[in-house]
Amino acid sequence: MISVIMINYKGTQDTIEAINSLKHQNFKGNFKIIVVDNCSPDNSFSILKETYIKDPMVDIILSERNGGFAYGNNFGIKYAIENYNPDFFLLINNDTISDPNLLRVFRNFYINNINQNIGILTGQICYFNSPDTIWFAGGKLQRKRAGGIHIGENNLNCDIYNTQKEIDFATGCLMFFHKSLIESIGLLPEEYFMYFEDVDFSWKVINSGRKIIYLPTAKILHKVGRSSNILTSRKNYEQFNKNRSILAKKYLSSLDYINFKLFMYTRNTLKFFKHLIFDKEFINTYRGL
Repeated sequence: MISVIMINYKGTQDTIEAINSLKHQNFKGNFKIIVVDNCSPDNSFSILKETYIKDPMVDIILSERNGGFAYGNNFGIKYAIENYNPDFFLLINNDTISDPNLLRVFRNFYINNINQNIGILTGQICYFNSPDTIWFAGGKLQRKRAGGIHIGENNLNCDIYNTQKEIDFATGCLMFFHKSLIESIGLLPEEYFMYFEDVDFSWKVINSGRKIIYLPTAKILHKVGRSSNILTSRKNYEQFNKNRSILAKKYLSSLDYINFKLFMYTRNTLKFFKHLIFDKEFINTYRGL
């Protein structure tokens, strides 16, 4: 069985569209869609609950607080384990539309390669408003910079992005893994609230000796930014600086951490003057460092 975990926060319509695309999977196995409403301050939970109250494929549950992206996913994972004991988990954003073959591609690949020490499977993500443009075609850890980059981002889809490969960073927008992974390395790290928890989790998977594999035939479309619009402003540096610093302190050596700090202050100084000169705005780009 597969438990699909999805977080909702004031995104009812996107969540409904995401659920409906998942319900039309070309997949003969059992799967359950679990939507965690992350304590939305509007009436999201009641709307979703009423919409799917008679749907056996969907559970709508309410988190008692908004603890962030990782917290919400972990809340859903714990609920799934307690109620369904699934073999696999799929973590997927609520502002996505899934290809009908998504679950089948992930599960079949894992089963057919069960001895390959797989940690996470991820797939090809294109923009919802521009389906021929890549948002994520695999990822790379920037170890000395404490970050992760998307391969192919903003490029037109072509052959080079349609090759299966081993990578070292999977976006939290789309992660498929066996229950043995969290039994071994634990749940998603919750200290970030939002952003960089997927970099941390990927780093942890790689350090455990497991593989992260990109499957271009596992496809979704992403309404980029819709699930996290409060943090998409170029003015909001605090969350990114803080989280990146947490990640660096967690994984880098003392010398690499000093170099990382120098890099961040240099980078943010350039951004400060860019805003000042070109945007005529005084923006504190150092917050959170």
